[in-house]
Amino acid sequence: MAKWLNGVDDETMQRMNAPYSQSDEVNQKGVEAQNAYFAVKNWQGSGKAQAALDKWKNTGPFSYDPDSDSLFQSAKANAIANGKVAMQDTIGQASALTGGYGNSYATTAGSQAYQNYLKSLDDDLATYYQLALDQYQQNKNDLLTEYSIESERDDTDYSRLYNAYNVAQDRYNTDRSFDYGKWADEYQQAVSMAGMQNQDYWTQKNFDEEARRWQANYDESKRQFDANLAESQRQYDQNYYASTSSGSGGKSNGFTSQQYWDVTDDAKNIRDQYSDDPEKANQEVFRRANAAYNGGQMSDDEYISLLHNYIDGDWLERFTITDNNGNIVFNQSAYDEYINNATSNSNSGKSTGASPSIIDGFIGGAIKKKNR
Repeated sequence: MAKWLNGVDDETMQRMNAPYSQSDEVNQKGVEAQNAYFAVKNWQGSGKAQAALDKWKNTGPFSYDPDSDSLFQSAKANAIANGKVAMQDTIGQASALTGGYGNSYATTAGSQAYQNYLKSLDDDLATYYQLALDQYQQNKNDLLTEYSIESERDDTDYSRLYNAYNVAQDRYNTDRSFDYGKWADEYQQAVSMAGMQNQDYWTQKNFDEEARRWQANYDESKRQFDANLAESQRQYDQNYYASTSSGSGGKSNGFTSQQYWDVTDDAKNIRDQYSDDPEKANQEVFRRANAAYNGGQMSDDEYISLLHNYIDGDWLERFTITDNNGNIVFNQSAYDEYINNATSNSNSGKSTGASPSIIDGFIGGAIKKKNR
C-alpha cells in the first residue's frame, strides 16, 4: 500500500498500512454477546407448561362410575349399615307389640326401613355424579391454570435471556464502533502525515535540484570568468613586459636585466599577497615569469632562477624535469595528466585550483619559448 510515497518515516508507514484489529476488550464483549445469543437460541423452557398442557389434552371425556366413586361407595356403606340398624330396630319394636314373638309384620316393617336407606342412597346418586363432574372440570381447569402460570414463567425467563442478549450485543456494537473509530482516526492521521512528508520530500528534492542547477551554472560562469580574466591578465603582463624591453632581442647570461629585478619584486609581492594560498601564489608567480620570459625580458638562467626561488619545488616538479644536459624541460606526460584531471573535475563541478586553459598558457608558452 502507498508504494508511490517517498520520504515517509517507518512509523507513519506502519500505522497507515496496519489493518483494523479489534482490541482484547472488544473481543471479550463479542464473546459475551455470542454466549448470550446461544443462550437464547438453545433455550427450551422448564418443560412444566408443556407437561400441564399434555395432561390437559390427555384427560379424555368425562365418565362416571359409582363403583369407582369413593364418596359414593362410602355413602353406600353407611346407608347399608344404617339400613341394617334401622331394620333391626324396626323388627324389635314390632315384635314387642306382639309379645316378643317375631311375625311377618315385624319382618316387613324392618325390611321397609332398610329399603328406605337404600332408596335415599339412590336419590343422592345424581348428587355424587355432579360432584364427580365438578371435580373433573376443576382438575382440567387446574391444569390450564398450571399451564398458564408455567408459560408465564417461561416467557419471563426467555425475556430475561433475550434482554441480556440485546444488552450484550449493544455493548459489543458500541465498543466495536468506538474501537474502529479510534483506529480510523489514527489511520487518517497517518495518511495526512504521510501526505505532508511526501510533499516535503518532493519540495526538498525540487529545491535541491534547482540549487544544484544554479550552482552548476554559477560554477561554469565563474570558471569562464576566471579563465577570461587570467587570459586577459596574461596578455596584459606579456604586453607590459614587452613594452619595457630594450628591444635588442638578445639575452644575457648574467642576472643584470632590469626586467628580471622587476619580475623578482613582483614575485615577492605575490608571495606576500597570497601567503595563505600557496597554490594561487605558485600560479601567479609562474604567470608573471612566463609572461616576462616570452616577452624576451629575461634570459634562460634568469627564468630558471626565478622559478626555483619563488615557486614551491613540489609544485614546479609536477610539470618540469631536468634532462641529461642539466636543462629544465617541460614534463609533457605530467602536464597531459593534469590537464585531463582538470578537465574531468571541471565537468563534474570540482575545482583543481586552476583552469586547464590557464595552465596551458602558463606552461605551454614558456616551454615553447625555452625549446626554440
